[in-house]
Amino acid sequence: MMDFNSTSSISGQVTALIDSGMKNKHAQQPIRQYLGASRLGIACERALQYEYGQAPVDFGRETQGQMLRIFERGHIMEECMVQWLRAAGFDLRTRKPNGDQFGFSAADGRLQGHIDGVIVDGPDGFACPALWENKCLGNKSWRELEKKRLAVAKPVYAAQVALYQAYFRPPDPSDFKMTPI
Repeated sequence: MMDFNSTSSISGQVTALIDSGMKNKHAQQPIRQYLGASRLGIACERALQYEYGQAPVDFGRETQGQMLRIFERGHIMEECMVQWLRAAGFDLRTRKPNGDQFGFSAADGRLQGHIDGVIVDGPDGFACPALWENKCLGNKSWRELEKKRLAVAKPVYAAQVALYQAYFRPPDPSDFKMTPI
């Protein structure tokens, strides 16, 4: 079994190589020309200003490999959740018929957000359509979320959802007349 949290073993050496590869891949991604809805809830407005202005990141403060692995795990789990929800009887759409993500743009394109999906239909008792935003949380974070609710436990996520609720408009119903993937 690989221990992805140690650097003192062969596993740690492999992890360091994986992290390096992930950092290289991350560095090749195009720089956003807008602020994403997932960023606006952070507490430091100066950080947002630097990010939007594309100020260089201080040496040693770039996104570390462990965090990139966490992000990647979230993407993988999101794909699992899509399949699980569909198998449970939900008609979940994650892309427009042309393959683009659902999303919104505001402030002349300087603010944008891309939702994880729209639940178009589901088992009895579920109101549809419904915005679907997926987060991959550990047990401790999930218990905190259940106890304190979203706005207190995860204010960044709460801001993201509030922006989606304010700006995202469900697409034309004809966008949903397709066979789920």
